[in-house]
Amino acid sequence: MLQAFAGKFCRCVQALVLPVVVLAVIFAAPAGAFAADADSQLIKAARSGDAATVERLLAGGVDIDHPDANGFTALFIASMQGHGAIVEALLAKGADIDVQRKNGATALIAASQNGHGAIVDALLAKGAAVDVQAYKGDTALIMASQKGHGAIVEALLAKGAAIDVEANNGATAFIMASAYGHGAIVEALLAKGAAIDVQTNNGATALFFASLQGHGEIVEALLANGANTELRLKDGRTALDIAKNAAIKDMLRAAAKP
Repeated sequence: MLQAFAGKFCRCVQALVLPVVVLAVIFAAPAGAFAADADSQLIKAARSGDAATVERLLAGGVDIDHPDANGFTALFIASMQGHGAIVEALLAKGADIDVQRKNGATALIAASQNGHGAIVDALLAKGAAVDVQAYKGDTALIMASQKGHGAIVEALLAKGAAIDVEANNGATAFIMASAYGHGAIVEALLAKGAAIDVQTNNGATALFFASLQGHGEIVEALLANGANTELRLKDGRTALDIAKNAAIKDMLRAAAKP
């Protein structure tokens, strides 16, 4: 009987002590643990487009520029995903506009690449650096030109974006627009004085890419603006050698005649 009483007493003590211990652990947890959780919640809310949660966390004094393990901040995530209201809220609270993630990309590069024109406008209006290069050397203008986002290209040019910046492989915005067949962007860049005969690391120019991909109207525009048909790849081939379309071959032959 004494043993049964002792066992019951121990169980009662445990029942009383356990909540106290749990509470002690909770209240002893460093404040930073809760702050870090709020920081990660901000990034999560920015990714999902949950503007209400973002506003609540910002009002609570969350670390607005806290990066996740991949270097993404809330502003970068919202800009990449196209969540304009969240971008505006973060900018209004002073988010670091030019912070670079691990690959060197900024919010402006992400928004330009993904075609989020209103966000590009908002970032530019707040003074985003236009010519930052990511780790492969890509700028916002190069990415927008490659993807065919003409309105964004115009907005970047209006802010003074450097036209002839070369990525690590030697490609420029003009080369990318020509390669992917974005004629309106080619014309816009030409109007701003883009260098026509810049060569990539293997010697290719805008004319090479347009000829190879069969973009006849772009080839015609390049030739009309004096593109050099005699330049060669490192293996010695010219644009005529790599062109597959008969009409383009004829244009190149005609342009090459003295």
